[in-house]
Amino acid sequence: MAMTDKEFLNVIVQSFEKFLLTGSRSNEKLKILHSSIAKDVLERINDKSYNVYSLGLGESQEKIIKGRYIDKKVDITIILKSATIIQYTIKGRFM
Repeated sequence: MAMTDKEFLNVIVQSFEKFLLTGSRSNEKLKILHSSIAKDVLERINDKSYNVYSLGLGESQEKIIKGRYIDKKVDITIILKSATIIQYTIKGRFM
């Protein structure tokens, strides 16, 4: 079942609490947030042909995209039968 607004707000609270405990340089806060979003996307797609990758989900790895000058880790990647169809980087920081 897809995540409700209340459940998503709870995920944000958990992520912020982890930030307060581990600091701004730790990626622990991102594992909670990104994995929850990725799981929700996977549930909404509901098709075994798709794979979703993010910190804290599956291989617990961000996918890397080739850039013009440097490669970049992408927060959430959706792949359909080995073809990348969506790559999403979440902007913003907890301060």
